[in-house]
Amino acid sequence: MSNANKRKSMKIDPADAALQATIDGAASIAWKENNVSKLQSGMDKVGVEEANVKLENLGDTVQSIDEGVNMLKLLRVLDSPREKELWKLVKQKGGPKACLEDDNILKELATSRSSQLQNSQGVVDNVKLGEVKQSLKEDVDKSLTANFTVFEKKLELQRAQLVSAMDRIVQRESDRVLSAITSGPHDRVVDKDLHLIWKEMGWKSSVKARHFVLAVHDYFIQKLSAAAAEQERHETGTVYSEDGGGAAASVVSGAPPKTEHHDDDSWTLDFINLSRVPAILEAFDDDGSGFINVVEVNQFTSSRPKNWSLLHWIAYWAEGWHYTIWDYRSKIGSILNAMEELLDSGDTHQANQSLVDYYLMSEEILQIDQMVHSVARYTEENTYTLEEKIRPYVDEEEERLRANLNRVGWNIDGFDTLTLVTGPGRIERYLFPLLYLVLDRHLRVLRRASEEIFNPSELHSHSQTLTVIMEAAMARMRTLLAVLRQRSSNPGILLGNVAFGMFKLLNDPSMNDWYINEDEYDEFPTLEEGEEDDGEEDEESSKEPKLLNFPPLKSLVNSDGYEEITRVEADQQDDVTADGLGLQGMWTGYTVDSEGTDTDGLTQLHIKAPDGDKIQGIGMNKFGIFHIEGQITPAEGTQHKIRFNFIYKASDEPGAKEAEGGEEDGGENKEENEGEDEAGNEGGTQADAESESDTPKGNEDNVAGIYDGIFDTATLTINGTWINGDGNETGTFNLSRRPVFACQFKYTQPQFEANPAWARWSYALAAIRQQVQTRLWSWNYLKARVDTRKRYVELRLRQDTENYYSVHPDVELTEQEKVELNSIEQGLPPPEVRYYQSLVNEAAVQRCIHHGYSCDGCDAALIGARMICLTCVSDNYVDNMDFCDLCFDVTKSDRGFNHYPEHDSLVMFQVLPRRARRDKINRAREFASFGRTSLEIREGDLLCVSCSTPVSLPCWLCYDCDNEAYICVDCQQKDDATYTNYNHTSSHAIIRLSDTSTLGKSLEATVEALDSRLSKDIADVHGRMDKLEEMIKGYESGVNEKITSLEVLVQQRLSKVEELLMQILSGAQGQHSA
Repeated sequence: MSNANKRKSMKIDPADAALQATIDGAASIAWKENNVSKLQSGMDKVGVEEANVKLENLGDTVQSIDEGVNMLKLLRVLDSPREKELWKLVKQKGGPKACLEDDNILKELATSRSSQLQNSQGVVDNVKLGEVKQSLKEDVDKSLTANFTVFEKKLELQRAQLVSAMDRIVQRESDRVLSAITSGPHDRVVDKDLHLIWKEMGWKSSVKARHFVLAVHDYFIQKLSAAAAEQERHETGTVYSEDGGGAAASVVSGAPPKTEHHDDDSWTLDFINLSRVPAILEAFDDDGSGFINVVEVNQFTSSRPKNWSLLHWIAYWAEGWHYTIWDYRSKIGSILNAMEELLDSGDTHQANQSLVDYYLMSEEILQIDQMVHSVARYTEENTYTLEEKIRPYVDEEEERLRANLNRVGWNIDGFDTLTLVTGPGRIERYLFPLLYLVLDRHLRVLRRASEEIFNPSELHSHSQTLTVIMEAAMARMRTLLAVLRQRSSNPGILLGNVAFGMFKLLNDPSMNDWYINEDEYDEFPTLEEGEEDDGEEDEESSKEPKLLNFPPLKSLVNSDGYEEITRVEADQQDDVTADGLGLQGMWTGYTVDSEGTDTDGLTQLHIKAPDGDKIQGIGMNKFGIFHIEGQITPAEGTQHKIRFNFIYKASDEPGAKEAEGGEEDGGENKEENEGEDEAGNEGGTQADAESESDTPKGNEDNVAGIYDGIFDTATLTINGTWINGDGNETGTFNLSRRPVFACQFKYTQPQFEANPAWARWSYALAAIRQQVQTRLWSWNYLKARVDTRKRYVELRLRQDTENYYSVHPDVELTEQEKVELNSIEQGLPPPEVRYYQSLVNEAAVQRCIHHGYSCDGCDAALIGARMICLTCVSDNYVDNMDFCDLCFDVTKSDRGFNHYPEHDSLVMFQVLPRRARRDKINRAREFASFGRTSLEIREGDLLCVSCSTPVSLPCWLCYDCDNEAYICVDCQQKDDATYTNYNHTSSHAIIRLSDTSTLGKSLEATVEALDSRLSKDIADVHGRMDKLEEMIKGYESGVNEKITSLEVLVQQRLSKVEELLMQILSGAQGQHSA
């Protein structure tokens, strides 16, 4: 029975029809594409039949999978080796619950995960515990729903690629009719010309790459020469002889036989020569092993564009690929220049500045810049013919990549997605055109940063795409190095020739001064605004996804809570006996974890009158609005069992109502709005986006937790256990009838136990006073609110910074400040907490964070000011001493630098682009020298631009002001200093001019300190030597005593032996006498 009849006779379950169709299609494609290679080692038709039977059996096995298999077990089976290793580590640490409750274990797990994704220098990025905790709070259903759209896009792209592969295979198979299989590896070579070369040269399964390329070169030179001679004879009337006179011989014996060729392939001879053998070799030798096998040959020939001859394809890789890389290198360089101009222009919206800084100062952008400057210069002058011949293919490849990127929404979230976008083959083939398209799009996004407030996840999603691409490039580089080590003791030199040096700077950190050569940047053409759109489809086209992955925000500040609270608040004078139990009405309270730490701030909820044993209501905490649903079990006494769920509903998502109407998007349809963003539609707020990850919400209603406890009608309290969404007990809760405004004055348990009457009286007085002040809008009330807001923002900002970055010890919250922050949060109504948190978020995104740099004094992240020592700078400007504003006045020796407080410094309040480092430092040095000279010549005439008093050393000089703008030390330390006579602002870079007259004293003090330390060390050494001598003497005395006692003992033993021998001798003599 044939394969087709067998498949027809199979009974396929309708539920698995689609799966069977996919298996059959994949099997068919795999058979058509690989049938020649599968026939190696003498496989005959029987073997092919057996292979097909195995494929059909595999399809039967897949069909037999029960649809009811446990999904958790299936997912566990599908775990990658990396996930299995991580799961094993989780179990060793006590299981998921133990890991979630221990910050140290979380850091260890995150570090274990990050260590597998290290950068090119092998340095693991700092693990941010806050981000880890935030990701663990994400709802699984929400993540699955959000990723389903991405999965569908990938599936559609894969389907399109399978169809394309089918068409290409059918066309390639038409190039050569498969005849009866004969022995020899050459029979597996598909291309006719290469088949002939392989056969005549007698090669086995593989051949040295250089030998192969030289043979191909000689073959086609002879082939084209023979074709040219034939054409000449035809034009002169000479008849071509088919009996051997003009016939082609083999590669070995002479000219090649007459085969099909393109009449215009003669141009390729200009580019296929011995000087370009390495480039051709690399095109065939995908794995860099130095050997070419049949599979690589077939892959190379089958990947050539339609209507291109093999000669045309070889000529592209001999010369055209270098020309293409150099062209894309110029485009990418122009885009990077334009991006850094945006960074230095100051046009970016202040709310987006830290996001733009993070993107442009990322490790991936640096690596891309390194690759751009690694590529060997293209020096050929006459490229008109080459450009004309290869441009259609280059444009077609670019459009193919663009179309695939559109299909996946320009979001490359993993290696599998990257492979779908690029297709098979080594990554360097597609790397530069792919980076050009991605960076071109990112530049357009960055230019929008001056007009709209970005969602915090916007540029992070774009950075993720670059991360995946560069991780693939780094993985390819490491693979090449591993192969090249087998061929040379210095693989780095060989790597510098791969892909025209594309990976050279990535691999060699010693060459990291490339970016100080400004001449290389000047050669990139200037990219005017709008040029990057060239070749793009219209943004509103149905085929082009929207430019932004997330809708922009209306504001950084969230005041929606004050409107939402009206949905929660009820009449405070509810009759607590109206429902017979006193459950109906407003309740307030707190949830604490197992360590007694408050988790949700003040929780405020309103419970409706019970319907039988069913209870419902609505509530609010600092994360947002939630609904409660549950039941109460009445008892005969005063204590009744109660249990209800906290449910965050999709309808309560920020901006949900606007999303339903679609008005915020300027009339776009509802379907488009629904797919825009997980956090809601356009017009959300920064706080909504920030708190979204903390809020257990999703596209569907989600149970965030359960209150399981006792309702006491005598005390009007509800107390019990808090159970999280996973069903684990994580803490306790307590609810009471205390009014919201009075919660900030509640007394603690120790205060109540010490003096119950005074605790209650103080609480009552404070609550009544606050109510009176509120109604009168007294100045004390308003001032207290402002002070509370400022203090909360200050403490919360410092705590969030401490959670995400390493900070100076003086910036860390003290235990007293932590208690103060917790007390403020517990006393504020939920709407105010959400509003204050949005102010914290606003302040956080407006700070300048100098990504990639840390203080050389305390190792803290440089946030706000970055003080660059103008003396401690390496000759190539790559390394220098950086300090935070709390550490500059320290003496520090490190990395060959000796820093003193008297050194001048450049203080940057904005990110310093890498390419501008040399110019900034040199210009700052010139300004410092000029400022010192001016202060000496015009002593007493130069005034502070803030207080107008004469300035003297030490002082500050503005780097950005056109005129000399000096600032005294006192004014610079003021947060509210004003500058009325100049255009100077607090964001300008400034130069610290130190008083060098004390430098000698500092040096003397340093020398004295070193001398004192050295003397102390020498004295310590002498003391240790004396102790050692005493110990040796003690050991020597002990050894002498032991030796003496040993000698006595030996002497005694020898005497006894001597006596015994004498006795024996005497006895022997007596016997002899007898």
